[in-house]
Amino acid sequence: MASNKPAKKAKKGPKTTNRSAFKHGGNGAVSPAARVLKLRQLLGGANHSEYLVQLALGYELVNDAVTITEPEHNRLVYVNPAWEELYGFEASEVLGRTVTFMNLKGISAKLLESIAAKTNRDGWEGSLLNQNKAGDVFSIRLRTMPLKNERGDIIGLLGVSHQTEGRAVEVGKSRRLSLRVPNTNGHARKPRRDWKASLAELTPRELEVFTLLGKGLDTKQIGELLEMSLFTVQTHRNHLKVKLKLGSVTELNYVSYQWVSHR
Repeated sequence: MASNKPAKKAKKGPKTTNRSAFKHGGNGAVSPAARVLKLRQLLGGANHSEYLVQLALGYELVNDAVTITEPEHNRLVYVNPAWEELYGFEASEVLGRTVTFMNLKGISAKLLESIAAKTNRDGWEGSLLNQNKAGDVFSIRLRTMPLKNERGDIIGLLGVSHQTEGRAVEVGKSRRLSLRVPNTNGHARKPRRDWKASLAELTPRELEVFTLLGKGLDTKQIGELLEMSLFTVQTHRNHLKVKLKLGSVTELNYVSYQWVSHR
């Protein structure tokens, strides 16, 4: 005899999402990730384009941030979901752009040239400061290498990175309100106007510290981002005061803020 009781609903298992490999369309159908399709479109049937597409399908699944750029102008042709999450951009916002928008203003041109040259040879590995869409600054560990075909021709440049400290630092709020022209005996004492001419004397590391000071980071935050001791950060600050001919830490904070704000 059939029961009149309604059948029990099957228990739902834990929700699982694979944000990496696929995206759901509006009709609920599962389709390959739009960023991989875009890669195929950007390459436009170029030689070995399908090889890069197959690589990208695998990179959809990894937790590290992955980029592929075309070798001639270093323009992005692919970013994976982990990269989107780390930097806060959608792939559609950045594909076709050069990777320089991720760097802080003031980064050493020689350093970028060195990274590019080594990447095209056999790869580069090291730490860099980057910024996300919101302008927050964080340190990454980056590995690069050329992607080659069977003849040894470079068909793409691969970048794999991960954040090396716990969280991005929201710049600006901690110290900018206190950055004012210092006063001496009631008279405003403005920094020397020729301090900008001395920027060329700064080392790449000193310029990084100077830029972060201008973005409102304190000594501890700079040390965490650049992976250096507080003593080393303070040493760099002292060198900055001497090279820029500034009389105090307050003047250093002021001119660094002015420099970052007006670039």
